[in-house]
Amino acid sequence: MFKNLGGQVLGMLGVSAGIAGLGALAKQTIDLGGHVEDMARNLRMGKSEFQTLAYAAKLAGMEESRLVMTINNLNLRTIEACDGNKSYQESFKRLGISLQEFATLSPDKKIEALGNAYKKSGESLTALNDISTILGQKTGAQMLEVLDKVSTEGMGKLTQVSIEAGHVMDEETLAALARAGDEIDKWQNRITVAFGGFLADMGSAIGRQKWGLIIGQKLAKMGEFIETAFRDISNYILGTFNTVGRYINGQFGNFITPIRNAITDFISYLGNALAKIVGYFDSDWERAINKAVNALDKLREESNKVAQKDKGKSFSEIFTEEMATAKLQNDNRKRSDLWTSGSVDWYKTQIAEAERLRDIEKQAHIEAENARKAKYAAADATPEIKDAEKGSKSKSKSQYNDSSLAKIGGGGLTATRYDVAEKQLNESKKQSKLLTKIAENTEKQASKSELLMK
Repeated sequence: MFKNLGGQVLGMLGVSAGIAGLGALAKQTIDLGGHVEDMARNLRMGKSEFQTLAYAAKLAGMEESRLVMTINNLNLRTIEACDGNKSYQESFKRLGISLQEFATLSPDKKIEALGNAYKKSGESLTALNDISTILGQKTGAQMLEVLDKVSTEGMGKLTQVSIEAGHVMDEETLAALARAGDEIDKWQNRITVAFGGFLADMGSAIGRQKWGLIIGQKLAKMGEFIETAFRDISNYILGTFNTVGRYINGQFGNFITPIRNAITDFISYLGNALAKIVGYFDSDWERAINKAVNALDKLREESNKVAQKDKGKSFSEIFTEEMATAKLQNDNRKRSDLWTSGSVDWYKTQIAEAERLRDIEKQAHIEAENARKAKYAAADATPEIKDAEKGSKSKSKSQYNDSSLAKIGGGGLTATRYDVAEKQLNESKKQSKLLTKIAENTEKQASKSELLMK
């Protein structure tokens, strides 16, 4: 027994682990769809192309984050080359790439062009240095395998092969996953906001009272639901008993009707006699007894009519009529007829009042926030703008080569201006310091060698 119990426990744990694994896989897949959508939009390239390059980089041992950084470097340095950076312009020139045409290509086509140029150079060290200058010194060398694969197979063919092999999600799948991820984020945000409002209410006496009333209303609604269900079921049960009574009354009416009439006449006779006797003492009692006798007589007449009507009817026909009557009664029942409806309405009124008082409390915080923003706006209303000093250093127009309309990745990124001459000067200073240190180390080693020779 215990052996079977252990197997069942292990089986349940296995199923639980499987469900948890599927849930984690679903979340990871949804996150991936949104991630690919965002990356493709940020890098200004196709979703399939980005996935293809990411998969190729993964096979080459390169992380996706480094691939994204490399493509960002490629876009940025293409802009800088268009804006006049001589170092980047010379790198493109040595690779045999026309900067004018290169700037119009999408990022994946740019990478293919770099791969073709590197292969055309015979994979020379100079070409590797130029590619590292464009893609980044840290990531340029890591991209060689990706560049070779893209250049050999072609970006279009490589993307198509990846789609057919199931390594790349199609656009419709990515869009669906992105929508699912957005909806999940929206619900999570709604839950967070709602829980924040709940915690805020718990910090207020009125808020706590409101939630107590809400809980009471939920219980009252539950009672209303139970009462409605009980009444509905009761009507169907009574309809079933009525079916049995009507069927017996109809089938055996010839035997039951004379007996019923005789009993009713006897009771009526006794009632009339009793009413006369009581009438000598109290007229109200006499009227009450006569009323009861008349009601009994009407009941007899109705019973006889029903017996005549149901004569020859089958049980199923009578049952159908009774169920239809019960359903009609349930459908036509008014909410005000329910005992618990008044309690629900009372809670609703009290909750509305509590919410009104809670809104007054919230309004005080809203007014405080508006006052804070008004203070900042008043402080910034009259900013002091001073004229530039004559002796201050400024950049002349001749220092810029503004190509802000250069089309990068087929879209039209606005290129940012920067001071090319000052940047080159800083690089020259760094190189000068490095050469000075090398010279000093060389002189020290030479002096040591001379001492040893002596």
